[in-house]
Amino acid sequence: TETAKRKSIKTSSLTEIHGIGPKKAKALLTHFGGLAALKAAERRDIEAVKGISLADAASVWNHFHGEDGKA
Repeated sequence: TETAKRKSIKTSSLTEIHGIGPKKAKALLTHFGGLAALKAAERRDIEAVKGISLADAASVWNHFHGEDGKA
């Protein structure tokens, strides 16, 4: 379905982040309810997701905000 295809695209974009595979990507999207909420999340909120390490959370946050938070 179209919805499944969109979710697949979102998940695959997250899997481009070092350390994030399909399982972690799905956990992140499920926890936040979508990519927009994940992008808007604080690093500490990402760290709170079950199965996401501190290093994973930093990688995800940096992916959306840049290492200095100005991307």
